Amino acid sequence: MSTFAELTSAVTTRTGNDDSTSIGRYVNEARVDVLLRTRCNVTALTIALAGTADETLDDGDVLEITEVTKVAAGGVDYLLQRVTPQEILRLRANSSDTSPSRKYATEGLTMMFWPTPAAGDVLTYYGVPTPTVLTGADVPSDIPLQWHKALFFYAAAEASDDRDDESSGQGELYRAKYEKMLRDIRKNMNRMGGRRLPRATVGAGVFAPHDNSADW
Repeated sequence: MSTFAELTSAVTTRTGNDDSTSIGRYVNEARVDVLLRTRCNVTALTIALAGTADETLDDGDVLEITEVTKVAAGGVDYLLQRVTPQEILRLRANSSDTSPSRKYATEGLTMMFWPTPAAGDVLTYYGVPTPTVLTGADVPSDIPLQWHKALFFYAAAEASDDRDDESSGQGELYRAKYEKMLRDIRKNMNRMGGRRLPRATVGAGVFAPHDNSADW
């Protein structure tokens, strides 16, 4: 089970729901949910900053920021230390320092910097890329093949609910299997060390240790 068409067909066969439009939507919803809740596909990304204190990313590009590692200013790379938004606001209120940035915080898809970066500084960060909508023979390649069944469980739960099967509990059964599979995926990710770098810290190329289990 790997292509979008195979997933939607399996959901129809198992649930008896033949609403292909809704089932297709559920499969795509499942993909986003799996990516966000397991972080099984985290990628290094770069962006040229606008020179503002806060930078908000487009949700069409990234679902979640997991780490910000460095900013390149004047041809030099500077590692960034993650702090709380409150600490960024305190620093801004008490200092007029300028680029390069040395600390950052995140609020959703908004990154807060101190000091304010210069326009054109290049930021490297890690995030969960926003997937394109699956159709036809498309394969959700950003999720390992052995975990594609999670997409089936999510879509089957929603499709079963659409058929008003509360008396049989089919939807809840699929939902429980989906949640169990997410737990299994996260455990597997932790055993592998995840696909993320350690949290960035200020220093001469030194990264602080990171405990993956703290994120779950």
